[in-house]
Amino acid sequence: PSSEAAIDVGRLLGTLPPRQRAVMHLTVVEGLTDGEIAPLLGITASSVRAHRHRARRGLERSLMPRSATR
Repeated sequence: PSSEAAIDVGRLLGTLPPRQRAVMHLTVVEGLTDGEIAPLLGITASSVRAHRHRARRGLERSLMPRSATR
């Protein structure tokens, strides 16, 4: 990927709420499992999954053209 694309992804991740951003970073960049992430953030593994789901949904919405979100 180009450095431009990496900057855009970083910018998009920066729009997420802090907990969602942390979950995505720990999952994607660090490669940790839900069970490893949970104690680091003081939440359950099921909460990790919920935050990741919400983050992905939010990122998908951010990437959709404006006309598709109406």
